[in-house]
Amino acid sequence: MHSFLKSLAFRIGASVVAIEVAVLISIGGFAVDRLSQEVDRRTRDRIIVPGALMERGVLAYESVADRNIMANLIGQELEEGMVVGANWNVFHALDPEHLGRDIRQIAGIEPSWFNPKARKPAVVEVEENGSTHLVAVTPLFVRGAEAPTLFAYIKINTTGLTGQKLQLLVNVALLSLLCVALTSAIIVLTLRAMVLRRIGLLAGFVRRIGAGEKHVPPLAVGADELGLLEDGVNHMAADLDKRARQRAAAEEELRQSESRFRDFAAASSDWYWELDQSLRYVAVSDRFFELVKPPASPIGRPADELGVVPVETGGWERLMERLGRHEPVQDFDVTWLEKQRRGEALPRFARLSGLPVYDRDGRFTGYRGTGRDITLHQQARSLLEQRVEERTAALTRANAELHDTLESLHRAQAELVRSEKLASLGALVAGVAHEINTPVGVAVTAASHLSDRTREVRTQFDQNALRRQDLTGYLEVAEEAARLLLQNMERASSLIQSFKQVATDRTSELKRAFELKRYLEDIVNSLSPTLRKSPHRIVIECEDGIEMVGFPGLLSQVVTNLVMNSLVHAYDEGVAGTLRLTATAPDAATVVLAYSDDGRGIAPEFLGKIFDPFFTTKRGAGSTGLGLNIVHNIVTGNLQGQIAVTSRRGGGVTFTLRLPRVVQEKAQQAAE
Repeated sequence: MHSFLKSLAFRIGASVVAIEVAVLISIGGFAVDRLSQEVDRRTRDRIIVPGALMERGVLAYESVADRNIMANLIGQELEEGMVVGANWNVFHALDPEHLGRDIRQIAGIEPSWFNPKARKPAVVEVEENGSTHLVAVTPLFVRGAEAPTLFAYIKINTTGLTGQKLQLLVNVALLSLLCVALTSAIIVLTLRAMVLRRIGLLAGFVRRIGAGEKHVPPLAVGADELGLLEDGVNHMAADLDKRARQRAAAEEELRQSESRFRDFAAASSDWYWELDQSLRYVAVSDRFFELVKPPASPIGRPADELGVVPVETGGWERLMERLGRHEPVQDFDVTWLEKQRRGEALPRFARLSGLPVYDRDGRFTGYRGTGRDITLHQQARSLLEQRVEERTAALTRANAELHDTLESLHRAQAELVRSEKLASLGALVAGVAHEINTPVGVAVTAASHLSDRTREVRTQFDQNALRRQDLTGYLEVAEEAARLLLQNMERASSLIQSFKQVATDRTSELKRAFELKRYLEDIVNSLSPTLRKSPHRIVIECEDGIEMVGFPGLLSQVVTNLVMNSLVHAYDEGVAGTLRLTATAPDAATVVLAYSDDGRGIAPEFLGKIFDPFFTTKRGAGSTGLGLNIVHNIVTGNLQGQIAVTSRRGGGVTFTLRLPRVVQEKAQQAAE
């Protein structure tokens, strides 16, 4: 036993066992730690997934209140989920009791987690009642806001994960001890038979080689680590001869390399140069002399006497400063004149680049570099610059012409808009005038008949021939004539008053207060001549008492254009439709006016273009395409509102206008 304890097998086996124990402990601990970190990382990544999806708009905010959706994204460890506003109020929550509450009133939540300056999700570990939890707060930005508008709050229970990691550590430790026990027995039993025997053979072979024996049979080389040593010993006797052969091969390769370099230098379009530590030329390839044809050789001369002229600002002084600081030289351009056969001298260009050279001790020994002919490149660059200048001048002229054309189009568009508004007002005047003719004509007829009957009665009275029957008939005629006169004059007065108010508003566009329902009725009355010629009817649904301060004339223009657009585009010939004006006041500062018809609707491919200027589907029928463009400009401009359109085939169209009850001063100035 004592000899066994002192044997190499025991010491190697004990060392291997000790190392194995240390390695297993280190690897096992590292693996458990990495696995624990990976579990923590995946848990953190998983808890911020809902917030990230909400931030990108993939997941709706109200999904945080759906436990099935949140459990599918996070897992069964989910405890709480909320969407919190920047004012700390809860908008959506997994627990309905938290809806509408202030987070400062909810236990376990720190207001500092909801940082208005946060840009990335924050993950916090929390311990409550002996349990560990993980909380993630993700800032949500709405419509490009610089500060978060909402926060996604997710909380999970990680107590189970902590227990799992502890159990994993125990299992790894037990498996490591079992592995050490099994491998230790195998190492101790096999080391003596498989290693020491081969070491003895190797030692005997080394002694024979060391004794100077020749023709020693080589060792059998194994396929393991000892085989490397056995193979190395087998090659030891032939090592000197092998080195000699290698040295000869290396010298031959060096000669071939030098020959290849000379051939490449002779065939290359570039030239090569070399400077010594005093920055004088010690070597220049033949290609330089072929291209430059210098009057004197630069060998032995300083670097600034190459026989060419620098192109860059600073000239040779700049190059010599860089060489003096032992800095790399990149793209230093030079030029010279090359004489042609016809006596002309054409400029040529080259680009110099070089690197400093140091010996094994780090001492500066000079420079090596190349010169590359870039004449064609410079010629192409000059030609390109000339073409760019010509193209720039052409683009400048075209831009000026385009600007003039655009100004003309803007003036034409403004003139067409004014013509459209005047044409609309002219049509309104013509329609009202035609409508007033009827009651006025009836009134004139009744008055004429009453005048004739009065003269007859007067004649009978003067002649004492007036009978009771004649007087009774006259009174009946007078009563009927008075009724017709009063009825038709009231009708004419109502039409004139509606037209007067609408026409005045159209032409003056002054800001004033008006009652919405009554003004809509005046607009409809002014349109009654046009509507009476068609089979359509218009319905007004408006709350009483909606007072507005704005530009009623502009509102009249909007409603008129919408009605005329429906009459022209919405219905086929002979089809009777219903036009509807609905006005509501959702709050004290806003009025929502919805106009709709039940016509053919707008095709989907045209829905996004209807507010564009000059877009119309009936250009050949006299439409200018400016009606809805004027509506959009008035609503979004002077009326400070918003307009949206919805439609489907065969289901009519609806225009929804959101208007302020009181138009601000800037809109009044714009209108004036």
